[in-house]
Amino acid sequence: MNGTRSFPEWFRDFAATHRGKATIGLLAAFTLIVALRLFIGASTPAAHVVRKPVIETLVMNGRVLARYRPEIGASVGGVVREVLVEEGDRVKAGQEIARLDDTELRALVVEARSRVRQAEARLRLVASANERANAEGLQRARAILAEAENEWKRQQTLFAEGVTSQSAVDAARRAVDVARSDVASAEALAVTTREGGDEVRLANASLDEARAALESATARLDKATLRAPADGVVLSRLVAPGAAIQAGEPLFVMAFEQETLLLAQPDEKALPQVRVGQKAKASADAYPRERFDAEVAYVSPSVDLQRGTFDVRLSVPEPPAYLKTDMTLSVEIIVGEKKDALVIPVEAVRDIATEPWVVIIHTHKARKQPIVIGLRGEKYVEIEKGLKEGDIVALAPGLALVGKHFRADIAKEE
Repeated sequence: MNGTRSFPEWFRDFAATHRGKATIGLLAAFTLIVALRLFIGASTPAAHVVRKPVIETLVMNGRVLARYRPEIGASVGGVVREVLVEEGDRVKAGQEIARLDDTELRALVVEARSRVRQAEARLRLVASANERANAEGLQRARAILAEAENEWKRQQTLFAEGVTSQSAVDAARRAVDVARSDVASAEALAVTTREGGDEVRLANASLDEARAALESATARLDKATLRAPADGVVLSRLVAPGAAIQAGEPLFVMAFEQETLLLAQPDEKALPQVRVGQKAKASADAYPRERFDAEVAYVSPSVDLQRGTFDVRLSVPEPPAYLKTDMTLSVEIIVGEKKDALVIPVEAVRDIATEPWVVIIHTHKARKQPIVIGLRGEKYVEIEKGLKEGDIVALAPGLALVGKHFRADIAKEE
């Protein structure tokens, strides 16, 4: 426009100067464009409400937990004969790492085995001799009983014929009773010999004692060879060949190759969101571009009162080689995921932590629209209530847009 003239005056002068149908048509189109711009207003960045996958994550700092580092020592004392590993060596469970001088221990094993053989021989001898003697005694007792019974019958016959007296018959009967008692005793003795009489039980006890001594001597001999209790790495070697050591004295320090665990301590507000089994991604601060998989293995049921946090431990199925104890990490736990959700860009939502709302543009006019959000992803927010697919929301901030006319400039990435 020129000077203080109004648009109609300017247009009339322009039309009077430029005659012709083509010129008038162009001027009419120009007038329409200007009028539309005055009515609709300026453009504002906007986005459609669309459906797409959304993942909500919980990001926190963490660190690599220290692996178990026990001190390894021998359970018997002696002189170290050989040291079979050096610092930095990787060892397998059960692998020999040191040997003590076992000359005396081997002699004790030989002696214990000899005592076992002696006890076994004595048991066989006692059992065999007693069984034979008792069998012979039982046989003699039965023979005496048979003779006593025959004599008793003969005395009864003679008494009936009046040849002998009643006292002779009674004496023969008493002899039978004594013989029967002797047989019963012999039978009982024979049974105790077969099933373990006193002498047999004593011989068995001696054999058990000898076997226990052999087992103890063998165990002590085995302990003279020190073995790795688990797979791991030798961190320190504290002994050299020829050194005299006491039982329990530390000889090595090892780091066991157990499962790699991460420790994260999110704010207690996240306690309802974190569960065992959730997938996660982690990266070391020293290697920010290298991300590796993790999984929530433990969630503490208690909260640290001073810091207002709770412990979360994550297992790493395939830990990268560069991970070191106490290394600082960034941990991102996936706490929610939907493959088909109604979403809008995060920057379109106002007051997201309290009472979220958006500026919706309908027929080029902006108005405030309260919403209910679900999952909150890095770029997108799930809409549970307040919007429908195809709606247009402004990306520019503030209530300044509400009530005004705008032309929605739809973002390319949706």
